[in-house]
Amino acid sequence: KFFQAVVSFVGTDGTIYIIPKSFESEMNRLMDEIKRNFQYLDPLESYCWKEGEACLVRVSDNKWLRGKVVKLGDSAFEVQFIDRGCTERIPPCDLYPTTLYADIHPFCIPCQLYKTVPIGNVWQKEAVCYLQEILLTDKEVDIQVQDLPDKPWGKLSISLYFGGISLASFMAHQKYCIAEDSEDRRQLEILEGYDIVWLTYELPPLPVPGDIFPVKVTHLVSPNEVYIFLDPCKLHQKPLATEGGASSDTQWESLDEALKWCTENMDSIPLTTEFQTEMPCLAQYSDGLWYRAKLLSILKSDPVEILLQFVDFGSFSVVSPSR
Repeated sequence: KFFQAVVSFVGTDGTIYIIPKSFESEMNRLMDEIKRNFQYLDPLESYCWKEGEACLVRVSDNKWLRGKVVKLGDSAFEVQFIDRGCTERIPPCDLYPTTLYADIHPFCIPCQLYKTVPIGNVWQKEAVCYLQEILLTDKEVDIQVQDLPDKPWGKLSISLYFGGISLASFMAHQKYCIAEDSEDRRQLEILEGYDIVWLTYELPPLPVPGDIFPVKVTHLVSPNEVYIFLDPCKLHQKPLATEGGASSDTQWESLDEALKWCTENMDSIPLTTEFQTEMPCLAQYSDGLWYRAKLLSILKSDPVEILLQFVDFGSFSVVSPSR
Protein backbone atom coordinates (compact mmCIF):
# COMPACT_ATOMS: atom_id res chain seq x y z
CA LYS A 1 0.00 0.00 0.00
CA PHE A 2 1.27 3.46 -0.92
CA PHE A 3 0.69 6.59 1.14
CA GLN A 4 2.14 10.10 1.30
CA ALA A 5 4.26 11.29 4.20
CA VAL A 6 6.75 13.95 5.26
CA VAL A 7 10.13 12.98 6.71
CA SER A 8 10.48 14.68 10.09
CA PHE A 9 13.94 13.44 11.10
CA VAL A 10 16.84 11.19 10.07
CA GLY A 11 18.74 9.64 12.97
CA THR A 12 22.49 9.17 13.13
CA ASP A 13 21.91 5.43 12.68
CA GLY A 14 19.99 6.02 9.44
CA THR A 15 16.53 5.61 10.97
CA ILE A 16 14.01 7.60 8.93
CA TYR A 17 11.09 9.10 10.87
CA ILE A 18 8.00 9.84 8.80
CA ILE A 19 4.69 11.56 9.55
CA PRO A 20 1.89 10.24 7.30
CA LYS A 21 -0.15 13.02 5.71
CA SER A 22 -3.28 11.31 7.11
CA PHE A 23 -2.02 12.11 10.63
CA GLU A 24 -1.60 15.84 10.04
CA SER A 25 -5.06 17.11 11.02
CA GLU A 26 -5.14 14.99 14.20
CA MET A 27 -1.62 16.09 15.15
CA ASN A 28 -2.45 19.77 14.59
CA ARG A 29 -5.56 19.46 16.77
CA LEU A 30 -3.50 17.92 19.56
CA MET A 31 -0.82 20.62 19.30
CA ASP A 32 -3.50 23.32 19.54
CA GLU A 33 -5.04 21.64 22.60
CA ILE A 34 -1.67 21.35 24.36
CA LYS A 35 -0.97 25.00 23.58
CA ARG A 36 -4.29 26.09 25.11
CA ASN A 37 -3.88 23.98 28.23
CA PHE A 38 -0.21 24.65 29.00
CA GLN A 39 0.65 28.09 27.65
CA TYR A 40 0.50 29.74 31.09
CA LEU A 41 2.10 26.87 33.01
CA ASP A 42 4.65 27.85 35.66
CA PRO A 43 7.97 25.94 35.65
CA LEU A 44 8.53 23.19 38.21
CA GLU A 45 10.67 24.07 41.22
CA SER A 46 11.90 20.51 41.70
CA TYR A 47 11.00 17.04 40.44
CA CYS A 48 12.61 13.60 40.58
CA TRP A 49 12.76 12.55 36.93
CA LYS A 50 13.06 8.96 35.71
CA GLU A 51 14.36 7.67 32.39
CA GLY A 52 11.53 6.72 30.06
CA GLU A 53 9.11 9.16 31.68
CA ALA A 54 6.62 11.01 29.49
CA CYS A 55 6.78 14.78 29.49
CA LEU A 56 5.98 17.99 27.69
CA VAL A 57 8.86 20.08 26.35
CA ARG A 58 8.73 23.86 26.18
CA VAL A 59 10.23 24.87 22.80
CA SER A 60 9.10 28.52 22.87
CA ASP A 61 7.13 30.88 25.11
CA ASN A 62 3.77 29.36 24.25
CA LYS A 63 4.57 26.09 22.45
CA TRP A 64 4.90 22.65 24.03
CA LEU A 65 5.70 19.34 22.35
CA ARG A 66 5.35 15.78 23.63
CA GLY A 67 8.56 14.09 24.69
CA LYS A 68 10.15 11.20 26.55
CA VAL A 69 13.17 11.41 28.85
CA VAL A 70 15.81 9.14 27.32
CA LYS A 71 18.79 9.85 29.57
CA LEU A 72 19.25 11.89 32.76
CA GLY A 73 22.07 14.38 33.23
CA ASP A 74 23.27 17.10 35.60
CA SER A 75 22.31 20.26 33.72
CA ALA A 76 20.31 18.81 30.82
CA PHE A 77 18.47 15.62 29.89
CA GLU A 78 18.38 13.79 26.57
CA VAL A 79 14.74 14.01 25.48
CA GLN A 80 13.15 12.50 22.40
CA PHE A 81 10.33 14.42 20.73
CA ILE A 82 7.99 11.49 20.15
CA ASP A 83 6.03 13.19 17.37
CA ARG A 84 9.17 14.19 15.46
CA GLY A 85 11.73 11.50 16.25
CA CYS A 86 14.65 13.81 17.05
CA THR A 87 16.51 13.77 20.38
CA GLU A 88 17.89 16.93 22.00
CA ARG A 89 19.47 17.98 25.28
CA ILE A 90 16.87 19.93 27.27
CA PRO A 91 17.30 21.67 30.65
CA PRO A 92 14.86 20.36 33.32
CA CYS A 93 13.28 23.81 33.66
CA ASP A 94 11.78 23.35 30.18
CA LEU A 95 10.23 19.96 30.99
CA TYR A 96 6.91 19.16 32.62
CA PRO A 97 5.84 15.63 33.64
CA THR A 98 2.41 14.56 32.50
CA THR A 99 0.35 11.44 31.87
CA LEU A 100 -2.04 13.40 29.69
CA TYR A 101 -2.19 12.41 26.01
CA ALA A 102 -0.38 9.12 26.75
CA ASP A 103 -3.27 7.25 25.12
CA ILE A 104 -2.63 9.05 21.81
CA HIS A 105 -0.08 7.29 19.62
CA PRO A 106 3.12 9.10 18.47
CA PHE A 107 2.54 10.70 15.08
CA CYS A 108 5.95 9.86 13.63
CA ILE A 109 6.91 6.33 12.61
CA PRO A 110 10.51 5.02 12.71
CA CYS A 111 11.41 3.32 9.43
CA GLN A 112 14.25 1.57 7.66
CA LEU A 113 14.78 1.03 3.95
CA TYR A 114 13.59 -2.40 2.81
CA LYS A 115 16.32 -4.89 1.85
CA THR A 116 18.96 -2.17 1.92
CA VAL A 117 22.38 -2.86 3.45
CA PRO A 118 24.62 0.17 4.20
CA ILE A 119 28.28 -0.18 3.26
CA GLY A 120 30.03 -1.68 6.28
CA ASN A 121 26.60 -2.68 7.71
CA VAL A 122 26.37 0.72 9.43
CA TRP A 123 25.22 4.00 7.92
CA GLN A 124 28.30 6.19 7.79
CA LYS A 125 28.18 9.85 8.85
CA GLU A 126 28.54 11.09 5.26
CA ALA A 127 25.64 8.87 4.14
CA VAL A 128 23.41 10.10 6.98
CA CYS A 129 24.17 13.72 6.07
CA TYR A 130 23.27 12.91 2.48
CA LEU A 131 19.96 11.39 3.59
CA GLN A 132 19.20 14.47 5.67
CA GLU A 133 19.90 16.81 2.76
CA ILE A 134 17.62 14.82 0.45
CA LEU A 135 14.73 14.16 2.82
CA LEU A 136 14.46 17.08 5.28
CA THR A 137 12.75 19.43 2.87
CA ASP A 138 9.12 19.37 4.10
CA LYS A 139 8.29 17.88 0.70
CA GLU A 140 5.93 14.92 0.48
CA VAL A 141 7.39 11.51 -0.34
CA ASP A 142 5.68 8.28 -1.34
CA ILE A 143 5.88 5.37 1.09
CA GLN A 144 5.24 1.71 0.37
CA VAL A 145 5.09 -0.59 3.41
CA GLN A 146 7.04 -3.81 2.85
CA ASP A 147 7.37 -5.47 6.28
CA LEU A 148 5.95 -4.80 9.74
CA PRO A 149 8.37 -4.59 12.70
CA ASP A 150 9.12 -7.73 14.69
CA LYS A 151 8.41 -6.01 18.00
CA PRO A 152 6.25 -3.09 19.15
CA TRP A 153 7.78 0.32 18.31
CA GLY A 154 10.30 -1.36 16.03
CA LYS A 155 11.21 0.01 12.63
CA LEU A 156 8.80 -0.29 9.73
CA SER A 157 10.48 -1.63 6.58
CA ILE A 158 9.56 0.64 3.68
CA SER A 159 10.33 1.62 0.13
CA LEU A 160 10.56 5.41 -0.11
CA TYR A 161 10.18 7.32 -3.36
CA PHE A 162 10.97 11.00 -3.96
CA GLY A 163 10.19 12.44 -7.36
CA GLY A 164 9.44 8.92 -8.56
CA ILE A 165 12.95 7.70 -7.67
CA SER A 166 13.55 4.93 -5.16
CA LEU A 167 15.66 6.26 -2.28
CA ALA A 168 17.37 2.88 -1.85
CA SER A 169 18.42 2.73 -5.51
CA PHE A 170 19.55 6.37 -5.43
CA MET A 171 21.71 5.80 -2.33
CA ALA A 172 23.11 2.62 -3.91
CA HIS A 173 23.97 4.65 -7.02
CA GLN A 174 25.93 7.04 -4.76
CA LYS A 175 27.81 4.01 -3.31
CA TYR A 176 26.40 4.41 0.22
CA CYS A 177 24.58 1.08 0.36
CA ILE A 178 23.62 -2.12 -1.49
CA ALA A 179 20.01 -2.47 -2.69
CA GLU A 180 18.85 -6.07 -2.64
CA ASP A 181 15.19 -5.63 -3.61
CA SER A 182 14.47 -6.51 -7.25
CA GLU A 183 12.54 -3.28 -7.94
CA ASP A 184 15.32 -1.16 -6.42
CA ARG A 185 17.93 -3.02 -8.46
CA ARG A 186 15.90 -2.37 -11.62
CA GLN A 187 15.83 1.35 -10.85
CA LEU A 188 19.56 1.25 -10.06
CA GLU A 189 20.26 -0.13 -13.54
CA ILE A 190 18.34 2.82 -15.01
CA LEU A 191 20.22 5.35 -12.82
CA GLU A 192 23.57 3.87 -13.81
CA GLY A 193 22.79 4.86 -17.38
CA TYR A 194 22.94 8.50 -16.32
CA ASP A 195 25.62 10.65 -14.75
CA ILE A 196 24.03 12.50 -11.82
CA VAL A 197 26.08 15.67 -11.56
CA TRP A 198 25.47 18.36 -8.97
CA LEU A 199 26.37 21.70 -10.53
CA THR A 200 28.92 23.92 -8.81
CA TYR A 201 30.23 27.42 -9.46
CA GLU A 202 33.32 27.80 -11.61
CA LEU A 203 36.36 29.35 -9.94
CA PRO A 204 37.07 32.94 -11.09
CA PRO A 205 40.26 33.73 -13.01
CA LEU A 206 43.04 34.77 -10.65
CA PRO A 207 45.69 37.44 -11.27
CA VAL A 208 49.30 36.64 -12.05
CA PRO A 209 51.39 36.30 -8.86
CA GLY A 210 53.26 39.52 -8.16
CA ASP A 211 50.77 41.78 -9.97
CA ILE A 212 49.31 44.79 -8.18
CA PHE A 213 45.60 45.23 -8.86
CA PRO A 214 42.59 47.09 -7.39
CA VAL A 215 39.93 45.16 -5.43
CA LYS A 216 36.74 45.89 -3.55
CA VAL A 217 36.30 44.32 -0.08
CA THR A 218 32.83 42.76 0.04
CA HIS A 219 32.92 40.88 3.36
CA LEU A 220 35.25 40.75 6.37
CA VAL A 221 35.23 37.71 8.66
CA SER A 222 38.53 38.38 10.43
CA PRO A 223 41.86 40.02 9.53
CA ASN A 224 42.90 36.63 8.13
CA GLU A 225 39.72 35.99 6.14
CA VAL A 226 38.58 38.67 3.72
CA TYR A 227 36.33 38.37 0.67
CA ILE A 228 37.20 40.63 -2.26
CA PHE A 229 35.79 41.43 -5.69
CA LEU A 230 38.13 41.30 -8.68
CA ASP A 231 37.25 43.29 -11.79
CA PRO A 232 38.35 41.16 -14.81
CA CYS A 233 38.65 44.31 -16.96
CA LYS A 234 41.24 45.80 -14.60
CA LEU A 235 43.14 42.50 -14.54
CA HIS A 236 43.61 42.72 -18.32
CA GLN A 237 41.48 39.59 -18.71
CA LYS A 238 38.41 39.14 -20.86
CA PRO A 239 35.28 39.01 -18.66
CA LEU A 240 32.85 36.16 -18.99
CA ALA A 241 29.87 36.96 -21.20
CA THR A 242 27.27 36.17 -18.52
CA GLU A 243 29.44 35.84 -15.40
CA GLY A 244 27.68 32.55 -14.79
CA GLY A 245 28.69 30.28 -17.61
CA ALA A 246 25.39 30.53 -19.46
CA SER A 247 25.16 30.51 -23.24
CA SER A 248 25.89 33.69 -25.17
CA ASP A 249 22.35 33.90 -26.55
CA THR A 250 20.88 34.74 -23.15
CA GLN A 251 18.33 37.57 -22.99
CA TRP A 252 20.38 39.43 -20.34
CA GLU A 253 23.55 41.38 -21.02
CA SER A 254 24.88 41.16 -17.46
CA LEU A 255 24.51 39.24 -14.23
CA ASP A 256 22.93 42.29 -12.55
CA GLU A 257 20.21 42.38 -15.20
CA ALA A 258 19.51 38.66 -14.75
CA LEU A 259 19.24 38.98 -10.96
CA LYS A 260 16.98 42.03 -11.30
CA TRP A 261 14.69 40.04 -13.60
CA CYS A 262 14.62 37.14 -11.10
CA THR A 263 13.72 39.48 -8.22
CA GLU A 264 10.87 41.00 -10.24
CA ASN A 265 9.54 37.62 -11.42
CA MET A 266 10.23 35.42 -8.39
CA ASP A 267 6.52 34.59 -8.00
CA SER A 268 6.70 32.62 -11.27
CA ILE A 269 9.95 30.76 -10.38
CA PRO A 270 9.54 27.49 -8.40
CA LEU A 271 11.38 27.32 -5.08
CA THR A 272 14.15 24.79 -4.50
CA THR A 273 12.92 21.58 -2.85
CA GLU A 274 15.98 19.31 -3.24
CA PHE A 275 19.06 20.39 -1.28
CA GLN A 276 22.70 19.38 -1.77
CA THR A 277 25.87 20.74 -0.16
CA GLU A 278 27.67 23.29 -2.38
CA MET A 279 24.61 23.45 -4.64
CA PRO A 280 24.24 26.75 -6.55
CA CYS A 281 21.00 28.59 -5.91
CA LEU A 282 19.37 31.99 -5.65
CA ALA A 283 18.59 33.30 -2.17
CA GLN A 284 16.80 36.34 -0.81
CA TYR A 285 18.94 38.76 1.19
CA SER A 286 17.67 41.01 4.00
CA ASP A 287 17.15 43.84 1.48
CA GLY A 288 14.46 41.76 -0.26
CA LEU A 289 16.53 41.21 -3.41
CA TRP A 290 17.71 37.83 -4.74
CA TYR A 291 21.39 37.01 -5.23
CA ARG A 292 23.54 34.05 -6.22
CA ALA A 293 24.41 31.74 -3.33
CA LYS A 294 25.51 28.22 -2.49
CA LEU A 295 24.06 25.90 0.14
CA LEU A 296 26.45 24.95 2.96
CA SER A 297 24.34 22.84 5.34
CA ILE A 298 20.92 22.25 6.88
CA LEU A 299 21.10 23.54 10.47
CA LYS A 300 17.63 22.52 11.71
CA SER A 301 14.85 20.26 10.49
CA ASP A 302 11.89 21.67 12.46
CA PRO A 303 11.51 24.28 11.20
CA VAL A 304 13.98 23.84 8.34
CA GLU A 305 16.87 26.32 8.52
CA ILE A 306 19.55 26.43 5.83
CA LEU A 307 23.03 27.93 6.09
CA LEU A 308 24.21 29.44 2.80
CA GLN A 309 26.81 31.83 1.45
CA PHE A 310 26.24 34.63 -1.05
CA VAL A 311 28.99 33.82 -3.55
CA ASP A 312 29.36 37.31 -5.05
CA PHE A 313 29.90 38.93 -1.63
CA GLY A 314 31.15 36.21 0.74
CA SER A 315 28.60 36.89 3.48
CA PHE A 316 26.70 34.07 5.21
CA SER A 317 23.02 33.81 6.11
CA VAL A 318 20.57 31.37 7.69
CA VAL A 319 17.32 31.22 5.71
CA SER A 320 14.11 29.24 5.46
CA PRO A 321 13.24 27.20 2.31
CA SER A 322 10.85 30.03 1.26
CA ARG A 323 13.91 32.29 0.76
